[in-house]
Amino acid sequence: MFRVACVRAFKRIGCVATKSHLRVNVEGEQADFKNCVVFNPRQAVASTTPRWTLIYLHSFSNRGTDYLDYPHYFGISGAALRVVLPTAPQLEQDCFKDWMVWRGERLQWRRIKFNAWFNYLTDRAGKCENDIDLESLLRMRARIHALIRSEVARLGGDAKRVIIGGASQGCCVALDAALTYPQELGGVVGLVGHVLGSTPLDPSKRSMPLHLFHEASDKEMNWKWVKDTVQRLIDGGFNVASRREPDPSGSGHWIQDIEGPWIRSALRRIISSSETGAC
Repeated sequence: MFRVACVRAFKRIGCVATKSHLRVNVEGEQADFKNCVVFNPRQAVASTTPRWTLIYLHSFSNRGTDYLDYPHYFGISGAALRVVLPTAPQLEQDCFKDWMVWRGERLQWRRIKFNAWFNYLTDRAGKCENDIDLESLLRMRARIHALIRSEVARLGGDAKRVIIGGASQGCCVALDAALTYPQELGGVVGLVGHVLGSTPLDPSKRSMPLHLFHEASDKEMNWKWVKDTVQRLIDGGFNVASRREPDPSGSGHWIQDIEGPWIRSALRRIISSSETGAC
């Protein structure tokens, strides 16, 4: 005789999700990343504390909290991976100087603000790279470097255990931060973005894995000119893996279904190659 103990199967999610503000030290001053999401592995999945961190930067106008329901985008079987998803501050964009919104009787009309990692000076509608406010990029670079430092310290000082990635504008800033950070990181996972023309290529980072993904029908980061930014890295002797393919959703630059598989494939290659090399 059998007794039915359970009539519904279930799967336990492999991480613990928290929403919080992250405080970092930027050149002696405190700065906050607000509305962040952090995924930490459950003890049942990883018997030790996280051995890796992925810092993933969202695309222009989005938020880190948009990923709260998508932990599977970052799941690698057996990897003790912590995922940090900060939200960019709200910034005015000079390329939209005439886009005004009503803020009430006291503030009246104000230029619209977006969650953004830097300020765009132009909007060339995907025809070529936009001009940017370099000072806004440098300020954000310092903040991202501070966030990286805090995760490096959490992992015992091993910078190669920290991976940084992002989508669109977040990809641009992730590449900039990794290529300008004093130490070599574990790698970059860059989606539908490009290395900025203002980002210096540090020869000491040539061995750092750069996994770049491009959507085949992307009109914002058009392959006609983005391919030259990839070639700039290749010509510089950098460790680049570039893949271009369509998103099944047909959303072009605004990737949907393919984002998770792209992220996981890059993480798998970075982590597995590092673990193999350590053996």
